[in-house]
Amino acid sequence: MKWVTVPRVLTTLVLLLVVSSILFFITKEPRATNPSINNQRPSGLAAFAELLRADGYPVVLDRSGDPNPRTDELIIRVQLRQEGIFGQVNAPRPPPVSFDRSLNLFQQGGGKILDIWLNPDFEEITSMARAKEFSDKKGNKLMLTTSQSVFERSLGTGGYPLAFNRDSGALATADITLTTATYSFWDGTLFTNRFIGQQQNAQFILDSIRTIHPKGATVRFVEAAFGQSDEKGLIGTLGPWAVALQWQVILLVGLIIYTLSISFGKARDVILKARGTRELFDAMGDIMLRANQDQFSLKALIDASYERVRLATGAPLGTKPPDLLKRKPDSLIKAFHEAETAWRDETTKPAECVAVAKALDQAVTQFEKDSRDIKAPPQTVK
Repeated sequence: MKWVTVPRVLTTLVLLLVVSSILFFITKEPRATNPSINNQRPSGLAAFAELLRADGYPVVLDRSGDPNPRTDELIIRVQLRQEGIFGQVNAPRPPPVSFDRSLNLFQQGGGKILDIWLNPDFEEITSMARAKEFSDKKGNKLMLTTSQSVFERSLGTGGYPLAFNRDSGALATADITLTTATYSFWDGTLFTNRFIGQQQNAQFILDSIRTIHPKGATVRFVEAAFGQSDEKGLIGTLGPWAVALQWQVILLVGLIIYTLSISFGKARDVILKARGTRELFDAMGDIMLRANQDQFSLKALIDASYERVRLATGAPLGTKPPDLLKRKPDSLIKAFHEAETAWRDETTKPAECVAVAKALDQAVTQFEKDSRDIKAPPQTVK
């Protein structure tokens, strides 16, 4: 293996490690129980809902905080146990007061409720799940899945067990009074996607539903009981038309912003204004003025004036200033002398620097004019 291919191999291994880590976290089964009929994972009740649909029961998902079911419907309410003294750590959001009030009115009107109790820790459910023999109300033997060892539930005067084990107690009970009917599965492990297909769980569930609810009648899952509620906002309370209007306004604002940011028609020609030497010197002058660099500006003018004199006389590049001023007019020499004196004197005021600079510029300009006149060929008179 060549040394050049080693970095490629390392890069490939690192990418494989990153991808495998991402897949591990994506496919990792969540610890918390999520008993929603939309949840296809092991802790969900999607398979239970499909089983009801296949048996002829219309299934309705209701996440309202204030449900309004009909009395001929069966309400299925999943509840998560509060474990420990202070309850579970990730306790679901409790339903609003209107939720319990609505279900109480539903029961008092003759409605039936099926309660399914589950452990909030699905890993614990999986580790504790065992097949156990139960007897139904007719005395038939059933092998059902449960994750609890004992069901300590007392029955009312009108209650009876739907599934009973001599050692563990009643797995499912029916509590019937003159005004209410509540059916409870004290361990809902057999309803989850992972366990509903095992043992005789599915058959027992269907037989229980058929006993308490006629086929063809609606089954409503109220998921606000374990925190999955869709609370309507201020706009939602006005009705569906208000929600639709809200989205139309949002789309309209987005369309306006988009159209204003794009110019239509022929593209404009970009005309760039050329900047000359004059603009450059003006900018430099403004910078020097703001920075109070009068001495520095005067020194730059003196150096530029020496260069103008060199070009006017045709002296070679690099000629020193004293050599440039040899055999030059006294006015030019005096202007350079006064400018250099003002430059070296730090006490020179800005107005004096300006006056000296103007005098030097006039002297150099006059010298350039005189030099051009000397070099110009004589004119012949016709």
